[in-house]
Amino acid sequence: MRKTIVVSLDVTGTIVSREYVDNFWLEVIPREYARVHGVSLEEAKKRVFEEYDEVGEERIEWYIPEYWVKKYKLNKSVKELAQEALRETHVFEDAYESLHLISNNYKLIFSTNLPDSLVKPLLRKIGVEKYEIFSSVTHYHMIRKTRDFYRRVAEDLNVKPREIIHIGDDLKYDYIEPSSIGVKAILICRNTGRDVPCVRNLIEFWELISKLE
Repeated sequence: MRKTIVVSLDVTGTIVSREYVDNFWLEVIPREYARVHGVSLEEAKKRVFEEYDEVGEERIEWYIPEYWVKKYKLNKSVKELAQEALRETHVFEDAYESLHLISNNYKLIFSTNLPDSLVKPLLRKIGVEKYEIFSSVTHYHMIRKTRDFYRRVAEDLNVKPREIIHIGDDLKYDYIEPSSIGVKAILICRNTGRDVPCVRNLIEFWELISKLE
């Protein structure tokens, strides 16, 4: 019997560059705000960024695109806006092959603090079909992927934490927190090395987990 049942991946920095999130919040939302409200892009960014700061990163609303689309009375859906952001974003090439290999051999999940409305358009672009999303924001009303987040993911999947292997690029929330409850965690270090188990890309990750069993 396999020791690893579930393979879990972070999203930003793991399968897509940080540009995706930045493009969505810092470019696409203000651009649509400018179009709808008839102001310059510079003025739109000033208003939008001030309101981001007013809400603050410690409130769950800060992370929910639907909240801002409704607040600003934007005419486009979150899906449409996400697709705009993706057109200006680099998806890591190794994600395409590796995600298909993983999904064909393991239960593939995405563990992220991105809302699922931003994850689904990305996965459609990559062409992944067999997966589940576990968003701390969407599913658990949590802004960060703490050990409690990973514990609840394991419970909802009806597996033990040690039966999950997780990869991501954040030392605290993709390595320290999941490791603390027994999840097998690995960092992806696309640009710099770390003093913990680390792979350079998802092909290396696939080669590693395929040898674990």
